[in-house]
Amino acid sequence: MRLEDLTSTDIVMNRTFGPGRDSFIEVGQVATLAAELWGDGAHWELDHRKHPHEANLLAFDTSKVQRELGRRNRLGSHDALRWTVDWERRVRTGTDPLTVTREQNEPSGSEN
Repeated sequence: MRLEDLTSTDIVMNRTFGPGRDSFIEVGQVATLAAELWGDGAHWELDHRKHPHEANLLAFDTSKVQRELGRRNRLGSHDALRWTVDWERRVRTGTDPLTVTREQNEPSGSEN
């Protein structure tokens, strides 16, 4: 399937794209890694006030994407987060979001 096909709202709605169940990662690890990857002094602090319960572990169920689109995960959690931070930084500095997405998904791209 081509990237252009995946940009259709019909295709991407109600589907999870991301690391699979083999890439479990704790929420605190995601926040710490994202801050490290972002750089520039980014950090996070745990809020000890009372809040509704949230999961300590993040996991994505990508089985629907695998079954319906034949897509398999290419990235683990660390690399997926690295790509996400890279995407966000580039878009914030004015690069077209679709251009960044295409570059990150080129088979011979430098991100692979």
